[in-house]
This record gives sequence, structure tokens and C-alpha cells, in this order.
Amino acid sequence: MSDDLKKQAALAALDEIRSGMVVGLGTGSTATHFIRGLGEKVRTGMKVVAIPTSEESRRLAEEVGIPLTTFKVHLDIDVTVDGADEVSPHLDLIKGLGGALVREKMAYYAARPEYLQRTFDRSRMYLYHIVEELEKRGMPTELALLPMVESAFNPMAYSRAHASGIWQFVPGTGKRFELRQNWWYDGRRDIVDSTNAALDYLQYLYEMYGDWQLALASYNWGENAVARAVEKNRRAGKPTDYALLTMPVETLDRMLQSVEACAPVLELLRAD
Repeated sequence: MSDDLKKQAALAALDEIRSGMVVGLGTGSTATHFIRGLGEKVRTGMKVVAIPTSEESRRLAEEVGIPLTTFKVHLDIDVTVDGADEVSPHLDLIKGLGGALVREKMAYYAARPEYLQRTFDRSRMYLYHIVEELEKRGMPTELALLPMVESAFNPMAYSRAHASGIWQFVPGTGKRFELRQNWWYDGRRDIVDSTNAALDYLQYLYEMYGDWQLALASYNWGENAVARAVEKNRRAGKPTDYALLTMPVETLDRMLQSVEACAPVLELLRAD
């Protein structure tokens, strides 16, 4: 996308901003145009506060005089403005990896407080059990938030790929991990059984790679697909780290960053 188009997109986004809003500030060239434009509006009397998603956007916002705040003060965000690094052939917007994307995901969730609250309310019934099981196995307790990304903690969630339950097992993987499925009963929707199966599967994936990032990618994309991506990099003499593999946008966007982003937002909700 040319810089002129990015500037036009930023100016169009500025038209949606009103006094009194809490604004999430993205990262990158489109966000830079937006932040500079928002600074002009602040100088002419607009009253807003903003939450930056990176040190870069924080520095620029301070430079142009935009008042900043934090999630501890404002959990709810009215709007988050950001651009994309590129567009896939399927017209998916692609963002880069790293800490900025985690903060962008935090802003995404914070801009949807009703959805987040519903999800958190559902999670109360299951989180204690999941965390307890993770601690018994010595696994990272952050994994307890994976159902938030997969299903919003909805045990009746059902995807187009026929994945079901809070852990979103597809039928074949469910059977592989001994989750019974018949006309009367679906173990994928059983919280205790599906949690045991999910943790067994995650442990298996971690043992395969010795890396929780690759384990989570395999959980979402499929262990064979990740194995092929790792082997492709290995044959090309490239590193096989998670961030350097070629993976679908959904895998990159939904998994690791979303789980990392959920944790601090949920902590804020608990403290509310």
C-alpha cells in the first residue's frame, strides 16, 4: 500500500474520533499518520486520552501532545486505530510479530469490554480446574487462557471445521485422545475429560519441539503442518524458530499473541 493511501486511511479514521473517547494507538506507518493527525485535533481543542501499543507510538503521541493513559485507568477503549503490514492473497490483513502485536491484541480485547466480560463470566466455572490441572503437570498456567482464544470458554462452541468444546477438538483428534463421541454424548464438550485430553495433547506437542510457541502453533494449525514448515526452513538452512516459519495468518494472529494479551486484561477484570 502506498504512503498516500495509508495517509488517506488514517485521515478517514480521524473522522470517527470524538471528544471524550479513549483511543488505542497502533504501530506502523498508517498509525503514525493517524497519531500526527490526532495531535492536531488535540491542539485545536479535542479532548481524548490514548493508550499506545508500542514505545514508538508512545513517543510520537507525547511529541504531538496527546494525553496518554493505561489499562489500569481505562480498561474500556472506544476505538483502536492501526494499519496492516501487508495483505494476503485471501485479503487477510497481516501484522508483524513481537511485543507491539501483543499490546495491539490487548487493545483489541479492551475495546470489546462486553464480549470480554461475558467470556470472563463463563471462564469462572472452568478456570480453577484448568489451572489446578496445569499446576499438577508443571505446565505454564497461561495455557489456561487458551480456551478464551479458541472458544470464548463456550463448551457448546462448534466451528466450521467441526471442532467442538472449549478446547475446540476436531473429531479425529478427539478420538485420538480418547474423547468418546456418539449420538448421546460428546466428550469434547465434557470439561473434565476435554481438559485432560487437551493438556495431554499440549504436552505431547511440547515434547515434540521443546518449545511452547511451536506447541501452540501445532495445536491450532496441526502438528503435521508445523512439522512441514520446520523441515522446509531446515532444508533451506534457515532457523526453525516460531517467528521465522511461514504459517497462516490465523495461526500467527490468534494463538501466542492472543493468549499473552488476554492474561493482563483478565487480571484487570479480576481486580475490578
